[in-house]
Amino acid sequence: MPEIMLLADAIEGVLDGIISLLSAQKTPTGRLPGVSQIVRGDRARPNPIIPAIWVYPDAMTPSNANVTLQEQWVMPILLVSVIKNANPELGYKEATSLAATARSIILKDRTLGSRPYVQDTESGRFEPSGPWYRDGQLFSAVAVVEVTFRILEF
Repeated sequence: MPEIMLLADAIEGVLDGIISLLSAQKTPTGRLPGVSQIVRGDRARPNPIIPAIWVYPDAMTPSNANVTLQEQWVMPILLVSVIKNANPELGYKEATSLAATARSIILKDRTLGSRPYVQDTESGRFEPSGPWYRDGQLFSAVAVVEVTFRILEF
């Protein structure tokens, strides 16, 4: 029988797993060497140290798949890059590249190190940087990954 897990605990585990995977790549030899901060968006204050990646969940829905007593959920996680650059052409390009890189890092470990309940992580929508994601010298882009997990609440 599967391990009992509450929805709130699964959400925490998924977010912690994503933050951990991204933070591990902030080293000089990692894939995010220039990133100053990985921000968990549901806990952070505004104005992170830039460049940064904001990580926060979007609205979740159960899939209502036939999984007996378990519930299967799909949780979209937004990975929002924030870049500062005086050159708009470079700012747009860097923001898009950073969001795409964050997405790739997450998809490399599709169970987020939590195989007992995380079933898979897949690509969701991707919003490259554009004028609507610009505020002065700040540029952003959004990559969404969709995490499928199962819980059993009793």
